[in-house]
Amino acid sequence: MKKINKQKIKNKPSSGIISAKRLAAVLAAAASAFIMAACSEPKQQAAADEPEQTYASETAASEEPSSPAAQEETTLAPYGVTTLSLYVYNQAAGIRERSEGYSSEWVRGKDIVSFEAFATDEASFSFGGRYFDSVWNSYWERFDNAEECKIGYTIAFPLKSGEIVKKTILHPDDVFSYRNYLECYLYDDVHQVQGNWYSHLLASEVTDDTVMTSIKLTAGADIDQVGSTITLTAFVYSPKYGFDEAGNYTGPVQYTVTVKNTAG
Repeated sequence: MKKINKQKIKNKPSSGIISAKRLAAVLAAAASAFIMAACSEPKQQAAADEPEQTYASETAASEEPSSPAAQEETTLAPYGVTTLSLYVYNQAAGIRERSEGYSSEWVRGKDIVSFEAFATDEASFSFGGRYFDSVWNSYWERFDNAEECKIGYTIAFPLKSGEIVKKTILHPDDVFSYRNYLECYLYDDVHQVQGNWYSHLLASEVTDDTVMTSIKLTAGADIDQVGSTITLTAFVYSPKYGFDEAGNYTGPVQYTVTVKNTAG
């Protein structure tokens, strides 16, 4: 048997294998050169007279118009009853006079003054033989959406101790927290048997139709601890005009009077 020279077989090149390796190397070099050439090509710029395109999504956040709700919040149109004043009945003249304030001596247990709220700003007017409900409705019902509106009050006064008493009144039960200083009586003068005597409004009598058309102030048992002024505000509230988180009225329809104590 002929002896085989393993060294020569190991080192003997195969022409097929060498050609494949060389081809692969050539292709790799060509691909590398192509990639480098592509990467080194400068980025094409927009023509000088052709503005660069801007997409809507890039400016949407800064140019988006305010929502209708936000616009309504800042430009809220008048709604419902937009005029309200407080009147005092001048019995001698037989007319209602718009109050610019009221002064009297406060005596414990005695009435101070009564105010009536009408949806007008007339300086004075007469019932002309009509009942309260007829006159009151003639003003109130002039306004669109008046049936959605109610009347509320805010009472505020200082105590001689320095404390300030302030209360929003939307219901007959809202008057009790300061009753020892000042008694407030509310009346619905519209939903009554006209011409008959009636008393102040009770919580049990309140319905969806109730409207607190007048308020009477009476000196409480501790009236001597109250400062010299009482501030009363009547206001119109509705689905459009409400209150803040603290219960303060935030609407635009209100009328304020100051009641002064003339006692030294």
